[in-house]
Amino acid sequence: MFREVYNKVSNQHPPKWFYIAVISLLLSYSCKKEKINFQRDTAIERITENLSGTRIIDLFGYDHVIANGDSLTNFVIPIHPSDPAYKENHYKFPGTKYFPQDGRMGNSWWSVENVDAKVGAIWQVPAALFGSDHTLNLTLQNLDYGGNPYEMANFSIGLENNKPMDYYVVNSAVMGGKADYLMTDRDETEPKKGYFKIRVINLSFKLGPRANFNGPFEEHYGKISLAYADGRPVSNATSNIDPLKKVSDYVEIPYGTYQFKVLNEKGREIAGATGHTPNRIIDPPSSSMPRSIFDPSYIVYAPIQTYQPGGVYTIVVNPFGCEFFKNELNYTDFKYQNSFKIIIDKKPEVNQSFARVQAVNALPEQTVSFRLNGQTLTENLKYAAASAYQTKSTGKNQIEAVDQTGKVLAQMERTLDPGMNYTVWLYPTPEGPAKIVVTNNDLSGVLHAGTAEEDASYDYRYFAMPFSKRFLNLCPDVPYLTITAKNGQVLGDKKDNPAVYNLRPGQAPERFPYTWGDWSSREYEILAYRSTPQVTPGVWASDIKILTNENFIARKELYTSGSKTIPFHEPGIYSVALIGRTGNQVPEAFKAKMIVVKHNL
Repeated sequence: MFREVYNKVSNQHPPKWFYIAVISLLLSYSCKKEKINFQRDTAIERITENLSGTRIIDLFGYDHVIANGDSLTNFVIPIHPSDPAYKENHYKFPGTKYFPQDGRMGNSWWSVENVDAKVGAIWQVPAALFGSDHTLNLTLQNLDYGGNPYEMANFSIGLENNKPMDYYVVNSAVMGGKADYLMTDRDETEPKKGYFKIRVINLSFKLGPRANFNGPFEEHYGKISLAYADGRPVSNATSNIDPLKKVSDYVEIPYGTYQFKVLNEKGREIAGATGHTPNRIIDPPSSSMPRSIFDPSYIVYAPIQTYQPGGVYTIVVNPFGCEFFKNELNYTDFKYQNSFKIIIDKKPEVNQSFARVQAVNALPEQTVSFRLNGQTLTENLKYAAASAYQTKSTGKNQIEAVDQTGKVLAQMERTLDPGMNYTVWLYPTPEGPAKIVVTNNDLSGVLHAGTAEEDASYDYRYFAMPFSKRFLNLCPDVPYLTITAKNGQVLGDKKDNPAVYNLRPGQAPERFPYTWGDWSSREYEILAYRSTPQVTPGVWASDIKILTNENFIARKELYTSGSKTIPFHEPGIYSVALIGRTGNQVPEAFKAKMIVVKHNL
């Protein structure tokens, strides 16, 4: 089923283990008639020696490596799609000691097994591979279905003593058939406590005119800037990075969950590179994910992830492969487009020291400050406002909300666990005194489907760009709150979902507390109903303003400044809280309403 191509410069005979493996395979085949199922060899010899500080960052997906004349990968010919064994085995390859998982360096982004949606590969070169002159001659290549090498890259690298170095290898297909690389140093020094470092590298390339029936591809060659989810620039140091300069300085940012965006010099979003369908399918004129060839969503793929304290990261823009619809039947074609990829320069240690905390003031007619163990979390927070996040040490914390005279309005003790994200809500109670409720925000992007697999494992699904909402009732005048979609339709995947039905004041649902949306959604509404345990959804609360999809767009300037169409909504992890009071005597500013708090930045 697999054929192997030897690409050794020397005329060395195959090692003894090769003959043993062949004999064993023939014996087993002569005894059994069932189809051979190739599995990864977990007993294969692995390289455990010292690694150098030099990495090869493969931005294309080269499968095979020849180092100083010796092949380090398996050089197995890929299975042709017409082969009956293709469906079951096209992604299974025997390991080697340098690449024990599957004997290949690259990550085939097209593989159905590529659930993590990675593109390319990162290989930290073993120190022993460098010659006595501290150099290493490398050939990277792929094989076609006939076993012929193509897409080759040839270059030499040097061993830099005590200096971490990266070689970013770019695609030969968009470089006129000749692969190129960028050599740059890598910062592995620790950022300050509770922070991470990040930089951008601009390897964009002028790709020329390309189009589908909906219009030409956006031109993303030129200066790039790193931005937060709402389009605000991260730093001057990571803004307007020219393709000639290529590499920005690192900047330090408080750890947390971010949806970093990369903007071109016109302020338009550059899509993230991914191997995961449908995120890798783009609408050429907008770089967004399309519902069909003439129906772009105007939501540009950019993953939401947690950047851990102590970590060091690079976001690189480079021509990556993408797909686009070529007809009304949603058949796709393949082209290259300048896209971005997130590289981990220094893997952070497990976070055992810090949590992220913010506060929301849902107490009408009060401007309040919040303290944790006597230290300020936020000061003079107005009604209906959410504070910025702060990084706090883990452990037991005394949480206090105080008014402008210093009087304690409410307090509670809460243990902050490492790596967790919390929101502290101050709200009025039916009894009168204010109270605090703390929610633990799940920013993982992992959805538990509520079912179990046959092997007793849970059915989890990961979303790199989640659209999740959690609902809270912080209005003491609505004993039972039910949240619905337009005209009382069920919100979420099932009726009587405790995440949206009969929410009590100050009680935050903890079991499956989120409803999950979708990037392809169009206009929608969120309505508040006065319900009872016996009657749901109950009576529509017409005095409470309806929320729409537009309430889930942080800054419309992100789109208008770049002359882009505003999407129906934006991805993110949200809390939606009913706050305020009801009744004819309540001032307009403090009447009950729903507010939206976005937890990723």
